[in-house]
Amino acid sequence: MTSLWPIERIGFYEGQASAFYNVSAIERDYFEMWYFDNLGAYKSAAHGNLEGVEQGHRKMEAALESIGNKAREIRDISETERKAGIEPEPSGLWQTGAYTDYNREHN
Repeated sequence: MTSLWPIERIGFYEGQASAFYNVSAIERDYFEMWYFDNLGAYKSAAHGNLEGVEQGHRKMEAALESIGNKAREIRDISETERKAGIEPEPSGLWQTGAYTDYNREHN
């Protein structure tokens, strides 16, 4: 039966959650804002829950501000390194992270 109807597990470590793997921390923060906070606001709107919509929007605004601050920090570090003649080594950004490390150890 599984050859005709393959079973796909969609959960924390498969399916959409794969968007968390091998991404930098700032990309993960953006995804969590876009997916979870936005989804909460959307579902609240679908159920006529104005407070839930407003709460979701507040969370998105706070997350966007945090992401902007982190982006400025990364740009400042890059500029400082450039001025010091240090060649950036960005490949490590995508090698670790809470989701990626857990997935590597448990899947």
